[in-house]
Amino acid sequence: MNHNRRHPITIICAAFCLAGAIIGASVSKNSAFAESVTGSLLTFNAKSFWDNLFSTGKYLLAAVFLSLSLFGGPGIPILCGLRGFFAAYYMTAVVSIVAHGKALFAVLIFFLPFLLSISAILSFASSGTQTSAGITVRAFGRGAGGAVVNREFIQRFCVSVVLVVLAALYETYAAPGIAASLLRA
Repeated sequence: MNHNRRHPITIICAAFCLAGAIIGASVSKNSAFAESVTGSLLTFNAKSFWDNLFSTGKYLLAAVFLSLSLFGGPGIPILCGLRGFFAAYYMTAVVSIVAHGKALFAVLIFFLPFLLSISAILSFASSGTQTSAGITVRAFGRGAGGAVVNREFIQRFCVSVVLVVLAALYETYAAPGIAASLLRA
């Protein structure tokens, strides 16, 4: 596989994520969603590790399913855009309702898991779209031989799983303490 083609795929996915984040941040400023975010922040209680793992890992799981289908080429960048949109939407709503002095704490609560999650998707994006391209070529009868899922696919998936587990650990054990200190003072 051509390694020079992989970097543009990652850059395209990162651009979709950034565009989604910009749109999400701008939309959440004029939304009634901020009131519901206030309620969820005030009743913030720690979810179990498995709940957080599913919540954080669902985007990686979707990227894996997309990469093993014909729709991975356009689907993975769109998934990155959606991840950026939802994370920025929620973070902007939380920062807008928290006192200005505590905005840094709010960003700490939500930005680190987002950063780990999007890093997992971006590290997987290039091999996932290449795998999807290989499946597409085979589906239309123009390719033969060799495994579609290769060593690099599995290695990037393993690195992505580690990043998602780190994000879930942070959300389970560190974020509740940060949220408690945010709401205390």
